[in-house]
Amino acid sequence: MFLHLLCVRTQILNVDPLRSTQVNHLSPSLLGLLLLPLLVNTGKRFNTRPRVVIVTSDMHHYATFEEDIISSPRPLRDYAHKDNVKKSLV
Repeated sequence: MFLHLLCVRTQILNVDPLRSTQVNHLSPSLLGLLLLPLLVNTGKRFNTRPRVVIVTSDMHHYATFEEDIISSPRPLRDYAHKDNVKKSLV
């Protein structure tokens, strides 16, 4: 078995700081450590450098969807337009 890329995306927003810390920080770290031997063996076998990528984003907190964007025939294009970005994010 070989593993060239481990991409981890976890995020929980919870009022319980212990649970948030466990899911957002400890679990991805533990998964990476547990899979480290497999990543190292893959690197040696194929003469490559396997990667561990941890992806996170809080941008969903800032997203708002106005009715005209939702009902648009091209909502993603309209939502990404510069006029729809909050000034605090620019």
